[in-house]
Amino acid sequence: MNVNKLHTVRIDLFGREVLVMVSDYTRFLGYINPHVDREELNEMKENAPRNSVNGLAFLLRSGEAAIWVRDGFSTEATAEILTHEASHVAIQMLNDIGITLCEGSEEVYAYMTSYIAMEAMSKLGLTITTDEQKQ
Repeated sequence: MNVNKLHTVRIDLFGREVLVMVSDYTRFLGYINPHVDREELNEMKENAPRNSVNGLAFLLRSGEAAIWVRDGFSTEATAEILTHEASHVAIQMLNDIGITLCEGSEEVYAYMTSYIAMEAMSKLGLTITTDEQKQ
């Protein structure tokens, strides 16, 4: 797995990016620093996650988003946390550009979530093996 490096998932359709990193939170703050202003970074420091928090999603003031996943989990657990956080990012980004979640917009939310998760997993070098593939 490609950890301790900030990866970028581009969402060309909406002109946005999602920054993704698997690391400890302090290292993440160091890498995210050039992408946020001082006030935003201070807020992220002040709201540092407790040890029980395994990942976070942020919609940055720039319009970019960021996903942080705590390092040290199995590939499967990391993928699960990443997918969970990707759903938060999809919701935040789409709301930010004016696409409200409703019956008519469910597909764009679903596609955005899976696109962010799959692209991030690819950048991180996460390969998930299904039970069928194990046999």
